Amino acid sequence: MSVLHYIGKKNVKLESIAKKALKNKDLLSELFEDILSKEDAIRFNNFKTLLLLSEDPPELLYPHWNYFQDLLSNNNNYQKLIAIRLIAILTRIDTENKFEKIFDEYYDMLKGERTMTAGHLTTTFGKIAKAKPKLQSRITNKQLNIDKIHHGKQ
Repeated sequence: MSVLHYIGKKNVKLESIAKKALKNKDLLSELFEDILSKEDAIRFNNFKTLLLLSEDPPELLYPHWNYFQDLLSNNNNYQKLIAIRLIAILTRIDTENKFEKIFDEYYDMLKGERTMTAGHLTTTFGKIAKAKPKLQSRITNKQLNIDKIHHGKQ
């Protein structure tokens, strides 16, 4: 039986699944697929497992940057949150300056109709500014002007 059969269960050992995904590309692919699951527990546990992998070793997820970037434009706000968090973590190893190319798209989500998305986005300011020193003034400008942002349909 697949490891992912158990991922929707309570008290599942996500660290164990993350370790297995390090060695098993099929399992890693399943994590990416099931992060879009309609079942909350499966989607959430997949997200938490990918978060573990993005922290150590982040190089495993960096080749999937475009996948996360595509989630930013998704209509599903939970999928946007997944992308927001994972992209922020991956900026620390973004040797190809992919974040610089999506800077405006990323921070334009502050203007979205869902303040929850904007709220999660604001939690990434420091992490990205630390990882991308050349962007610190632009990020600080976004932070300082957040009260001037009009939330609504984009």
